[in-house]
Amino acid sequence: MKNSDKQWEKYGSKDPYFGVLSSNKYRINNLDNDAYLDFFKSGDEDLKIIISNIKKYLDASFEPRQSLDFGCGVGRILIPLAKNSLHVVGLDISESMLAEAQRNCELNHLQNIELIKSDDDFSGIAEKKFNFMHSFIVFQHISPKRGEKILQNMLDHLESHGVGVVHFTYYREASPLEKVKEWVNKYIPFVHNLGNLFKGKAFDYPLMQMNQYDLNRLFLILQKRNIHKIYIEMSNHGGYMGVILYFQMI
Repeated sequence: MKNSDKQWEKYGSKDPYFGVLSSNKYRINNLDNDAYLDFFKSGDEDLKIIISNIKKYLDASFEPRQSLDFGCGVGRILIPLAKNSLHVVGLDISESMLAEAQRNCELNHLQNIELIKSDDDFSGIAEKKFNFMHSFIVFQHISPKRGEKILQNMLDHLESHGVGVVHFTYYREASPLEKVKEWVNKYIPFVHNLGNLFKGKAFDYPLMQMNQYDLNRLFLILQKRNIHKIYIEMSNHGGYMGVILYFQMI
């Protein structure tokens, strides 16, 4: 298992909602009913914006039918997506995240969701094809070389005229000292573990790995896969600059 996968599984078992949205109100010790409802309300609102943008910039007649949410976590987007699709597959590397997503699906009485543990080759979805694919604040936690391979495999499952909405980070707005600190925490785990103790956290509280992608390489992958129609939105999560790529397969 890749190191980032191990960290993500730790988030799934220790702090799943904060692992998906890094706000203190979603930490496991703070997650009351209001915060829980707010978490899923944000997913409803985000999906409405996503579908609106697809209709406005790519395909006015688009409706999700067979949908895929890569890195579905506990189901923040997966659940509203299931309410707007015939069938939805949620992929995640963390079994703990999938277990929590299953619980949330049952609470919403949803039976058109299939939850599958992810792998780089997408072997769990075999010959399945989708007319909608989504992934938000997920690839940033995966090393770029591996993430590029996953994106290519993902595109193999996108139908003709299918739509993808995928988020990547490409730049860290930080001082040289902050970048050195990030590198040390990433590659010298014991330093991160000691830092946890100073912050009053458990020694093994997971590191949220962040990565930046080369946009030129991403655009080349898309163009080689017959994708020429793209709409782009910029994102900024605490100095991590990113792009949300909306695209449609020919």
